[in-house]
Amino acid sequence: MKLLIAIILIMLVMISSAYGVVNGMEDPIQIGIGSRSMGMGKAFVAVADDGSAIFTNPAGLGGFKDWTFNSMYANLLNEIYYVVGEYSHPVDFWLLDGNVALGFVGSGVNDIATTSQTGFQFYNFHSSVYLLSYGTELAPNLLAGGNLKYFSKGYSGAVSSTGVGMDLDLGIKYQWTDWLTFGLCMQDCLPMSMGGKITMDTGAEESIPLNAIVGLAATVNEFTIAMDANLAPTQTNVPTTYHLGLEWQLSPLLKLRTGMDQIVSAAEPSGVATNYTFGVGLSLQRFAFDYAYHPYYDEAGNLTHFISLSSMAPKREPKEVIGDIFIVDPNDKTLTYYKDIKVAGKVDNVEALWIAGERVPLVNSEFETTVPLDYGLNLIDVEGRTKQGDSVKRGVYVIRVRMFSDVPEYYWARKSVECLSTAGVIQGYTYPKVMFDGEREITRAEFVTMLVRALGVDVKPQENKVIFKDTAADHWALAYINTADKLGLVHGYPDGNFRPDKPMTRAEAIKVIVRLDNLKLKPVIASPYSDLPVKHWATEYIFAAKEAGFLAQYNKQLHPDESIRRAEVTEILVKTYFGQDKIYKTFRTPYNRIELPPHPPKVEEKIEIIEEKIEEKKEEVEVEVEKIEVEVEVKEEAAPKITTYVVKRGDTLASIALKYYDDVSKYKALAQYNNIKDPESLAVGQKILIPPVGDLPRVIETPPVEEVKPAEVEKVEEVVEEEKPAKVEVVTPTVGVTHVIQMADTLLTIAQKYYGDGTKYKALAKYNNISDPGKIYQGQRIKVPPVEQLPTVVEAPAAVKEAPAKPEAPKVEEKPKKETTYIIQSGETLMSIARKFYGDGMKYKALAEYNGIDDPEAISVGQKILIPDKL
Repeated sequence: MKLLIAIILIMLVMISSAYGVVNGMEDPIQIGIGSRSMGMGKAFVAVADDGSAIFTNPAGLGGFKDWTFNSMYANLLNEIYYVVGEYSHPVDFWLLDGNVALGFVGSGVNDIATTSQTGFQFYNFHSSVYLLSYGTELAPNLLAGGNLKYFSKGYSGAVSSTGVGMDLDLGIKYQWTDWLTFGLCMQDCLPMSMGGKITMDTGAEESIPLNAIVGLAATVNEFTIAMDANLAPTQTNVPTTYHLGLEWQLSPLLKLRTGMDQIVSAAEPSGVATNYTFGVGLSLQRFAFDYAYHPYYDEAGNLTHFISLSSMAPKREPKEVIGDIFIVDPNDKTLTYYKDIKVAGKVDNVEALWIAGERVPLVNSEFETTVPLDYGLNLIDVEGRTKQGDSVKRGVYVIRVRMFSDVPEYYWARKSVECLSTAGVIQGYTYPKVMFDGEREITRAEFVTMLVRALGVDVKPQENKVIFKDTAADHWALAYINTADKLGLVHGYPDGNFRPDKPMTRAEAIKVIVRLDNLKLKPVIASPYSDLPVKHWATEYIFAAKEAGFLAQYNKQLHPDESIRRAEVTEILVKTYFGQDKIYKTFRTPYNRIELPPHPPKVEEKIEIIEEKIEEKKEEVEVEVEKIEVEVEVKEEAAPKITTYVVKRGDTLASIALKYYDDVSKYKALAQYNNIKDPESLAVGQKILIPPVGDLPRVIETPPVEEVKPAEVEKVEEVVEEEKPAKVEVVTPTVGVTHVIQMADTLLTIAQKYYGDGTKYKALAKYNNISDPGKIYQGQRIKVPPVEQLPTVVEAPAAVKEAPAKPEAPKVEEKPKKETTYIIQSGETLMSIARKFYGDGMKYKALAEYNGIDDPEAISVGQKILIPDKL
């Protein structure tokens, strides 16, 4: 009731804002309302229960369960024709849950004769209105709706003129009791200042006067009695008119109607004329024929006949079922972080019950069970069978929300991260923990992959073709990058590159999101941010995003060319139409009304327990692997057989040795067996012999010789040793694991992490067939085996004199090196390296030229460069 009063007060405020209109154009729907309502004296605002409701009270649309169609034709006073049409259909999309309708009312008169100095002149006049309508159930027993109206009027003949305009209708319908209904409709409620007017091609403007209709309808048995009052609050010289109507349903096929219709008198504009109407309705299944007779007693030739033909979807009368199910727990649209939920309740006259397809026992007419949940929206169906054999169905929605170990309750972007990930728009990482990594920069490849996945686009295999020069055929995001380019979301740079591993800037991300949401661009006169020039390439996109409310997290400055973090992206996406639609479809609630529950207690401890169980499983797997290895060795020894292997693309002797012997170090013996002098030079298609492991020759390694280093080099290495990063926690794998390379990873840091020894980066590179340890990329997957499975890397020994007969330390020719190999550390530049070795940072260009580096700024952590004694 409070909501009803509030709506009525709002409508009254709209009336006051429209005050001052004295006269104007008459709305065609004052007469073009349908034969049924005309037969009831136009007392229909509280009835409004068929397709013609949009012409009297669009709130009636909210009560329809299926489509409707309505049409009418009338010839008013044998001169003015009226044509009416309407179609409505249910809709359930995003925030829309009701019925939409299209309507048309057209009227006109031809050959109007007027006299002039030259004789008779004839004119034709037309007036039409097109309606786009929507109605919904706003609250229990309360329907609301509206019409957006487009007017067209004009006349032709000796002189022609046309005009068009817009206006708005708003209506409510309230079921006060089982038998009494209240209705209110404000027709043409927009004031002229807000567009409620007709503009002629001559420049003249006409108002469209407000018409307020209020009424009651009572239904008792087969009788419906209605009474309306029409008020013209903005026209001080127009009186209030009243309408009475009666409908009597004699049978399912036949209805009789009568009514009283008051109109403003044509003879006296301040008076009223009372007319009595009659009507009849015939119904046959889903079709209805309605006729109305409406005389106009103060007009000559006053007989007017109204004829309507309407149709609606057949009503499906529900079978009365004696029995019900009451779900006590959980509530509808419950949010939870747990993987299952308790479902409990009571039944009435139900003897068997199934929940989520599983039979659940009933104890004293009560039930309780646990139902597993998937991430996202879950519909828990509860179905019962009554003692009479009828089926009873109930259900509730439960949403299982995703959470991440690095997104606590107090995290600034927690709501956007958890809602978007639950809706499937974004994803996190599952290794080594379930994380989101919201403070990390997002790369261009990650960004477009996220959007393409969120759009649900089917990424086809043929998209794995190289379009951009720097995106190789084996790049993990190639198909997503090509799909995003095809969709027009993002494009490469003018030089033909895409730069997939480059961090996305705020300006780039906002531009793509504006394209995703199809926002219109407007010329920008003043920049919305103090650090954003008006002539910046992305200003129009940023302005459009700010106008749409996407950038509320940024105040005075945006820093458009800085990298954007993953959490920032989520805060923008939740404000887009795309993001809100995805969230609403998952949560069945608008984003701004979602209240996330507290995180489960001791989540971190539970995650640690899960990780411990994973480690236990890994140990079990390791034991099984050892058993299998023993079995394989026994089989190999029992069946000494030589196999011929044809080299394929990407093969190395190390990978072949690993495949057949599970031992990378056997690659040299395999090379010697096949008389291959250089183990690194294999050709595709080359045939090599794979003997049993016992038939491989024994390979004697040359012992490494201690290298004598000049004092200057030793000092440099001392400096490098001091600048090494702090020792990280070593996670030594007991079985092979797969590591996904992150932004700041190098093979050196990965080797340090897993083996506690960064020098094993070469062996790790060789194990993964990586020819250049400095060239790895974010997102690349590499295998990290146990340390004992790493291949042996033998450095080329220095020149050694022939050893004497007695064992003694080998002698080395002591000559100062002319150049030193240096590995670039984190935070270093060529300028800082030149300053370190030569005391002059300006020699960085000469150092770059010496190493064949075109761009002195394009160096990476772990890259090897040569340091000559002199430049």
